[in-house]
Amino acid sequence: MNKCFFLFVIILAAFLLISPELCPAQSETISISYPAGGETWTYGEKHTIRWETDITGDVDIDYSLDGGSTWIGIASGTPAGTLEYQWEVPDAGSQVCTIRVSNNGDPRVSGKSGTFTMQEFIVDEVVFHERNEEIEYHWVSFVPETVKKNKHTYIIVEGLTADINGGPVTSYEDLTANIIKTTGNKSALVKNQGYILIVPVIPSNRISPLYMDNDSFNATDSFYRRADLKVLQMIDKLLYILRKEGYDVDDKIFLEGFSAGGIFAQRFPILHPTRVQATGVGHAGGFLMHPESFYNSVELNWPIGTNDFEEVVGYEFDRETYKNVPHYVFIGSEDTDVDGLWKPEYIDFLKSNFGLTAHENIENQSNYFKAQGYNYTFEIYPGLGHTHHFYMRQGAYEFFETHRVRTSPTFFPIDVQIAKEGKKKSVYFRTSYNTNYTISYSTGELPEGASFSAENFTLSFQPGYDQAGTHYVDIIATISGEPPLSDTLHVEIVVNNIIRPPENLSMGGIRTDSGNAVHIQWDGSPDEEYGDVDFYRIYRSRSATLTDPIPIAESPSPDSLIAWEEHYTILIDSVAAGTVEYIDENLPVDNVSYYYWVQTMFADDASGLEPAGEIISDVDELPIEFYVNNPFPNPFNPATTIEYSLPQDGQINLSIYNISGQSVSVLKDELQHAGNHSIIWNASEFPSGIYFCILKANGFTQTRKMVLVK
Repeated sequence: MNKCFFLFVIILAAFLLISPELCPAQSETISISYPAGGETWTYGEKHTIRWETDITGDVDIDYSLDGGSTWIGIASGTPAGTLEYQWEVPDAGSQVCTIRVSNNGDPRVSGKSGTFTMQEFIVDEVVFHERNEEIEYHWVSFVPETVKKNKHTYIIVEGLTADINGGPVTSYEDLTANIIKTTGNKSALVKNQGYILIVPVIPSNRISPLYMDNDSFNATDSFYRRADLKVLQMIDKLLYILRKEGYDVDDKIFLEGFSAGGIFAQRFPILHPTRVQATGVGHAGGFLMHPESFYNSVELNWPIGTNDFEEVVGYEFDRETYKNVPHYVFIGSEDTDVDGLWKPEYIDFLKSNFGLTAHENIENQSNYFKAQGYNYTFEIYPGLGHTHHFYMRQGAYEFFETHRVRTSPTFFPIDVQIAKEGKKKSVYFRTSYNTNYTISYSTGELPEGASFSAENFTLSFQPGYDQAGTHYVDIIATISGEPPLSDTLHVEIVVNNIIRPPENLSMGGIRTDSGNAVHIQWDGSPDEEYGDVDFYRIYRSRSATLTDPIPIAESPSPDSLIAWEEHYTILIDSVAAGTVEYIDENLPVDNVSYYYWVQTMFADDASGLEPAGEIISDVDELPIEFYVNNPFPNPFNPATTIEYSLPQDGQINLSIYNISGQSVSVLKDELQHAGNHSIIWNASEFPSGIYFCILKANGFTQTRKMVLVK
């Protein structure tokens, strides 16, 4: 038995040595430390996946949206020893997610994260962005549905705060909840104005990054240091996401804040003047920071002035750019809140030089800055105390509206347009432009047959049968003002040749040896003279509405044909080029209306179907006299139908005369069979007026008056 046991041990050891992949070393482990579970990661954000492991090879990183049933690759062959991987969250919808890190050589050695939420791009809802290694602060965004992708807009950064003191963990989460609630309450104004909102959750305690003073700039804990740079990261991150989604958003922002938020709204443009379009500064702790190095020979160091700006910030103050940043400074007339947000040495200096009360001090400082060439506007709100009232925010937003950049309208490009002779082509255009300005449209010279509608943003073109080739039209969009801003869209329309239909179709009922028949006559297509006509097709139906034609040969029986013709257009026959008439002797039903069309054919090209008109199939008796019915409709535009009766075969002439007695169109001048006939006169090329239709046949003459009204 011992021999068997030892033999088993030897075989097992050999098996493990030969097949180590079937039994991995027990010491190899992978555990994921971040995400830990419960986080919210938003589309477009970058998060660092972290793990711990004792393997020395490479790892693969995947994520799952169905609890681990299927895995989607993030990265493959990442060195395990890096212990982290930065991942940009994809647009995979709002779903619960799990991340797995596994041994590249043995996927059974793996670690999984706790579940967390992946959040998609959301419109018209307040979105919470959880702080991460890329951006250390929580922040909130709001993209209203009123912001359209083809209209230029801006991000507004609101410097909201709350008086919550204490450590950075518990109090910071309380502050976050407060700001999410406040943002939801204030989103209506942003929505009405069509802006996009960012509210950074900047910690508020004894070292307040919101103030961007020396204490926060010099803080050893990065959580409190340089809030302005963290806000820039938020702005650039949201810009990145918005532009991926197709929004037209300016690089520059609007800023607005009150009290401590007002301090932030004034100091941020001093630090980053090239990124600010305009700012609204409310209260600002009762005083303003001076964008100057001296006042009456007194050095003004940060945060009361900019004398030591480069030393504190690390780069030179761009004073000339800052002078052009519009500031809207506001405060309530009953606002007595002062002193709390500034150090005593700053307060003493500012009060002694600019006034004891908050509104007096801020007004005097604003006027002083304006006199020094800075773009400052001051407004006091009567009857309001220390409150960020709706009227104040509305005033700031109205100020922003007046300082939007006038941007040129920009056409969305369109491809080369393909049209056919005789067929209408409509081209639709649109522009991206600033919503605050009225845009007008005009065109250059239009080709014959083209029309333009600025109201419907449409260029329509129905080329004639002699307009094959390439045509160009310029559409100009203009915003008035000084200077006017415009863009031009160059529209290229290629018109392909299409064979022309037969002309001057007419028809009449006749008697033949086999009974009733319909006699159709036409003038050949003008393209016959160029050898571009192979044959003509004849169509028939008991319905006046054209459908996709059905060849008569497909009808299995006369009864089927009768049923088909009640609703469908039937191809009944074809005749060779040079033929100018067709007699239809195979009418399956008597005493009903039939409709006929004739089409020109050449190789793979075909004209439109030209109507020959309507006729009653029952011709019991031939007409007993020459007669011309009143044309219908009359008055007309542009075509009318002329019906006439011939009691016998003979040469006829049917012509149109104007009121001066001049012949303007010969409709028929030929030998015709006895019967009832009709012809359509299209007067689209003739001016409005009174015309006369005159029939001459075998010594008979009759005249009918017609009125063309365009």
